[in-house]
Amino acid sequence: MAFRRLLASSAAVLIGCVDQLGASAHASPLHGLAMPSTAAAEAVKAAVQTCKQLGYNVTVTVVNPEGALLAVLRGDGATPHTIENSFNKAYTAISLGPIQKVDSTAKIYDAMKVNPGFGTWPLPPAPIRGFTFNPGGLAIMYKGSYLAAIGVSGAPKGIIDEQCAFKGRDAAMAIIQSR
Repeated sequence: MAFRRLLASSAAVLIGCVDQLGASAHASPLHGLAMPSTAAAEAVKAAVQTCKQLGYNVTVTVVNPEGALLAVLRGDGATPHTIENSFNKAYTAISLGPIQKVDSTAKIYDAMKVNPGFGTWPLPPAPIRGFTFNPGGLAIMYKGSYLAAIGVSGAPKGIIDEQCAFKGRDAAMAIIQSR
């Protein structure tokens, strides 16, 4: 009986802690700035359409600053690997962009060519899961805050993915700035 009371009180404390964590996490992300879902949806749509007009079938992913999915759109004919790779590009941009003070995976890659580590961080012997250093990932920033990141995968060159990501970011920014 004592064990049940201990278990019940521990569960109540844990639920209370989780409830407080959830409330603080949703209360004011990035000083009150958050990526609207409509902006994320427009971003993936615009990027897929841009690449389609260029003749490429891509997948586009938008993630929030914690790396959680906000929107994903796999264009018609996009190959299977593009789903994970577009996520990885967005995840890398939102994870390493603030550390490197850059807004794209291309700029992160360029920094790595000069210094093969991250500042004083040596690269691990195995790749970090979810990171890629291919162009096609861009941060979506507003008023100096990283709101989200967009990743595009499927064109034969990362620079083309990045071109489509710029169009997606522009579409998102149009919505964000209109609010």
